[in-house]
Amino acid sequence: MWIVVSPQSDHAARWACQGLRARGLDPLEWVIADTLPLTSRWVYRIGRCGTTLELTLPDGRTVASERVKGVLNRLTIPPDHALLVAPADRDYVQREMAAFYLGWLNAFPCPVLNPASPQGLGGATRHRSVWRFLAARAGLECAPLLANDHEPWPPVEIGAQGKAEALLFVVDGETVPAAGHPMPPERIQEAAIRLGWLGGTPLLALHFAVGAEGRWYFRDAETQPDLTFGGDPLLDALAHALTRSRGGAPG
Repeated sequence: MWIVVSPQSDHAARWACQGLRARGLDPLEWVIADTLPLTSRWVYRIGRCGTTLELTLPDGRTVASERVKGVLNRLTIPPDHALLVAPADRDYVQREMAAFYLGWLNAFPCPVLNPASPQGLGGATRHRSVWRFLAARAGLECAPLLANDHEPWPPVEIGAQGKAEALLFVVDGETVPAAGHPMPPERIQEAAIRLGWLGGTPLLALHFAVGAEGRWYFRDAETQPDLTFGGDPLLDALAHALTRSRGGAPG
């Protein structure tokens, strides 16, 4: 089976479930994060041979990590609406829940888009300045930033005039432009793929400004983008990434 993990309000996750099923990923289960606190059975084992997970969802469906062939992970924070704890203990319990979710989300030996990290359950969340540092290492030219010392978040963009916007998805070594957006030159695509590896996040949406002279300037990266902007080509790339360990053939 394949699974998509997300909040119930994530319309892009629902869209991805439908599109991936249509591409042969079956069975594919949508694990709604809002219901996880009500899960009737959790078995999470840590041993010398790695970690395993078994859970029984409130509706009776079961998920066992060794039977999962691919995961599309759209979580950002653990659900907390069911935490009946004293206000003084709430921060502590939320941190413990984040650690637990970080652990079980890393129990899957299959392809995961995106793997959980200490910087974010759906992929490392980084300030735009950090993404630009990594982008420069990957070989991308970056648009300049002006940050106010007193209000460092968010940074202020400079030099946006006369530049068109472009959105590019990176999916585990493949590049897909958003619908209606141009495909960048090959060297930009190669650098964008390197950025995914450097950031430890195989699924990214990269924002660019494209100058009139044709130069591409990196602006920002998203680890949990709106997937619907990628249309059918992005669904094709997601299906390929989630079946790659089995030779790329869904079924």
